[in-house]
Amino acid sequence: MPFGAVFASLLLGLVGVFLPLSALAAASAPTALARVALGVICLNVSIGLLRRQPWARWGALFVAAVLLVLHDLIAPPGGAVTKLAVLFGGVIAIFLLAVPSTGRIAAAERPSPAGGLAVASIVGVLALGVALVWGALA
Repeated sequence: MPFGAVFASLLLGLVGVFLPLSALAAASAPTALARVALGVICLNVSIGLLRRQPWARWGALFVAAVLLVLHDLIAPPGGAVTKLAVLFGGVIAIFLLAVPSTGRIAAAERPSPAGGLAVASIVGVLALGVALVWGALA
């Protein structure tokens, strides 16, 4: 089993267990419901990764991206370590799941030019976003 799938399964499994438990201390009902729902989704994707389901790798990429975006909102209050663990765990999981398990791309598996264009577009949007935020803070 590739290390990326194992790491993502452990991360999503732990988040899936502790996220609904942190819903008990949530200040509002929508926040508690969001934590429980995301926790159940994390557990389902974690089980899918362990069972080597074909959809689980891409599902884990999506859920890790959602955790990255929402890590500040879903972490329990005063949990700076939890926020950072979810943030960096999500980044590592996305990287490990996105890279092929062997690290080598065979001639038949080379990405198409559309993939490179998509990556360049994402990098451009991120650079523009960083520039706009930097300009707003200055």
